[in-house]
Amino acid sequence: MAVLHQGAGANPGSAGQRVAPCGGEPTEGLDLAKQAEPTADVSVRLVTGFPSEVLTRLSVEASLLVTGTRGLGGFTGLLVGSVSLHLSATASCPIAIIRTAEPEPGDVLVAVDGSPESDRAVLAAAGLAETLNTTLRVLHVRPYSRHALTRPPDPEHDPMIQQAVNLLPDHTKLSVIEDSFADPSVTGVIVHHAHKAVCVVLGAKGTNTLGARLGSTVHAVLHHAHGNVLVVR
Repeated sequence: MAVLHQGAGANPGSAGQRVAPCGGEPTEGLDLAKQAEPTADVSVRLVTGFPSEVLTRLSVEASLLVTGTRGLGGFTGLLVGSVSLHLSATASCPIAIIRTAEPEPGDVLVAVDGSPESDRAVLAAAGLAETLNTTLRVLHVRPYSRHALTRPPDPEHDPMIQQAVNLLPDHTKLSVIEDSFADPSVTGVIVHHAHKAVCVVLGAKGTNTLGARLGSTVHAVLHHAHGNVLVVR
C-alpha cells in the first residue's frame, strides 16, 4: 500500500491558479495506516502536481485508489469534491470514496444493471462483504411504468438479479439478500438503501452510457449518498 502526500503548490485553485497545499506532514498518513493495520506493508511518497492529474496517472499501476470526499479547499456543503468526482471518471482502477472510517454495522450494497462493469462490481462487493464478514445485498432497480409492480413477489424472476447471483462461487458462505424494485428514480432507491450499508458498490457506467467514463446514476449517488462508495470499472 502506498500513501501519497500532495506537495507544495499542487492544488489547482479557481481560474487555473495554484493555492496552498493541504496541511500535514508526509508521515502523517503513514502513521495512520500503521495504526489501522500494523502488519501492512506501507510506503509513503511525496508527489508534486495537480491531484487529479497525478492520481489518474498513478491509478494505472494500482489495484485500488482510495480518497476522501473533499479536500480542505472544498465547499463544506458538498458531499463529494471535484478531485474525487474527477477520479471516479478517469481512474484506471477501482476507486473508493471514503466519508467515514468507522461506519455503522450494515451490509455491503451492490446495485446491478447487467453491464460488464456491474458484473465486476458484484465480484468486488462480494470480496468486500467476505472481508468485513457481513451480508451482501444485491439491488436492481427495474424500468418503471404505471403498470409495474413496486416490488415483484419473487426476485428470482428478475434476470439482472440472477445474473449477479450466478457470478458468486457455488461454495460461497456469504449471506445474500436479493432486492428488485420498479421505481422512477434509480438513484433515489440506491441512496435510500445506502443508509443501511457500510459501503455502496457500483459499476462506473451502465448499459446506456456509450462513450461515457462515468454513468449518470453513479454521478448522482456520489453527490447524494452519505456513506462510503466504491466505483468499479
